[in-house]
Amino acid sequence: MNMPVKLIFVLLAVIVVFCVFAAFFYRPITVKNQKAIVSINRHVIGVDIAKTQKERAQGLSGREELKENQGMLFLFPNAGLHGFWMKNMRFPIDIVWISKSKIIGFTENIDPQIGIPLLNLKIYYPPRLIDSVLEINAGQVASLGIKEGDLVSIIEGK
Repeated sequence: MNMPVKLIFVLLAVIVVFCVFAAFFYRPITVKNQKAIVSINRHVIGVDIAKTQKERAQGLSGREELKENQGMLFLFPNAGLHGFWMKNMRFPIDIVWISKSKIIGFTENIDPQIGIPLLNLKIYYPPRLIDSVLEINAGQVASLGIKEGDLVSIIEGK
């Protein structure tokens, strides 16, 4: 073989090895939580979205705090009596129960139950079937004047 042909074969071999190596080690970048804006009574709350079972199970567990006008929105594929607990929570929250973009109830000032054994944690349930839940800092339901029947708008980010 002459020199230019050998060089082409070597370059092709290097490219093939590089592609195999890149394909083996490539890991897609994933966003921890999708972001959205929730609007209730002209009040805007920035939220992380929990759509998957894994995201919903994690929820706000382990976080130190929520900033002002921040929260987490849990979206369920099917309406149900979805229960919530305070596993590994470090701060109190309000839970807003939502069905078909309308608030059907809320549970306020829920204590994080620090030090309570897992099996003894209280489980909070909605008053009837819900398809989404908004968790916000304790006291925000009252301070924002949230009430049953209020409409909820969700604008998902990209």
